[in-house]
Amino acid sequence: MNTSIRILIIDDDKTTHVYHKIIMEDVGLNLDLVKEYSNANDALSYLEQLASNSNEEEWPAVIIVDINMPEMTGWEFIEAFAKLPKQSTVPKIYLVTHSISPKDAEKLEITPLATGLNEKYLDEAFFKMLIEEQL
Repeated sequence: MNTSIRILIIDDDKTTHVYHKIIMEDVGLNLDLVKEYSNANDALSYLEQLASNSNEEEWPAVIIVDINMPEMTGWEFIEAFAKLPKQSTVPKIYLVTHSISPKDAEKLEITPLATGLNEKYLDEAFFKMLIEEQL
C-alpha cells in the first residue's frame, strides 16, 4: 500500500535524505510525492514557484526542515515561508536537529507555523503518525 502525502524534506546532510527515504518506503509512503532539498533557499524557490503558479496540487502537506544548516537555518526558513502567498493548505512543519536545546524548545512554543521539534533521525513511528493524521 502506498500512502499519498506530499512531503518536502530540507536538510544539508545527504545521509539523512537516504535514511528517511528508506524509512518512508518501509512504512508505505509514496516516494514519488517526496521532494528533497539540501538547502533552504532552493526549497523556498520551489515553494515560491508553486505559490505564484497557484499549483496547490503540488503543495506539501508536511515540511521537515533541519534547524542547523549553513546558508539558512530552519528557523529562518520558517520566517521566509511565512512571507509566501497563502495557500489553502498550511503544511505541518517539523524541525529536526541532532540535539534539542532548551532554546529551540522555547522558540517552538512561540513559532505558530512550527508543528514539532524532533531529533534526527526520524523513525517509523514518526512517519506512521503522519500517515494516521492524513487518514
